Amino acid sequence: MPDFGILLACLAGVCGPYLLGAAGIILLAESALLVGLVLPGTSTVLIVGSVVGLGRVDPVLAAVVMVTASSGGAQTAFLLRRRHGGSPVQTCEPRAAASSRLVGRIQKIFDRNTTIASVASHLMGGTRTVGPRLAAASSMSFRSFAVCNVIAAVLWVSVLLIVGSTVGANPDVAPYFITAGVALMVATYGVNVARRRARDRAAAVVLRGPTAGTVAAA
Repeated sequence: MPDFGILLACLAGVCGPYLLGAAGIILLAESALLVGLVLPGTSTVLIVGSVVGLGRVDPVLAAVVMVTASSGGAQTAFLLRRRHGGSPVQTCEPRAAASSRLVGRIQKIFDRNTTIASVASHLMGGTRTVGPRLAAASSMSFRSFAVCNVIAAVLWVSVLLIVGSTVGANPDVAPYFITAGVALMVATYGVNVARRRARDRAAAVVLRGPTAGTVAAA
């Protein structure tokens, strides 16, 4: 029976830099691009944290890379939204209803307090993608947003790294935790894609309904 802790530690030692690079790309895309709505940012940080706990990735380097990527993506989204304008979430008609509900909920928070909203929106999946765009549509300055977002990113990454590294430091638990994290990432992406496709099909049926009825009556 192989020792999964040793095996995982060896793999982490070889793949650690690539894992950290991939994590940075995911976090950057999650907050900078609309595809971030289906990317597993939280699971990504937890997995990197578990590898940090194995002693194969420097914790300070991991924190710097992930904070920079996540906050950098959010600030990029803010600047692009303010420069080019447009809807916070530009979607085709079948997806408009679900996107409008998400944007509406977050918009209510921004209407109350932009500072609190800018910090809080970075702590939850989905809102990390929409939050910067709503902040850009408000009267909040880029400097204020950048400060709030960096604080939020440091808090978010630090907590998840500590949780992940605590588990990763236990060789009996780490392999199962990382496997569960990877499975959660895949499942999250799969469920989100399936839900979006289901909404698209349902919306397409609704949109075709009146036309089909008119043709049948004729």
